[in-house]
Amino acid sequence: MSESIVVNITLSKEAVTYLDNEAKKTYLSRATVAKQLLLQHIDELKVINARRLGYSIRKISEMYGIDYAKIIGILHTTQVDAGDKEADAYVEGTMKKLSEKG
Repeated sequence: MSESIVVNITLSKEAVTYLDNEAKKTYLSRATVAKQLLLQHIDELKVINARRLGYSIRKISEMYGIDYAKIIGILHTTQVDAGDKEADAYVEGTMKKLSEKG
């Protein structure tokens, strides 16, 4: 397990208001919501950068320990593979299968 390190940041009032609203909706603390959003974005950046370097979905999952289905979702949402018809068809098919299971 990796070591946790405390990080302090300054945010705009609008960003803090957004975090507070999300915290109220989910019954979580502001810090927890901020942490979740930050970690989600970091995972997205890892996937996008690795995919642009030509790594397969399986390899990205192995390298970063990110769930395969989550990677598919990130690729679908961000459209990193847009223009690659084979990859588009694969992601769309996998998203359909995952939604049928879910």
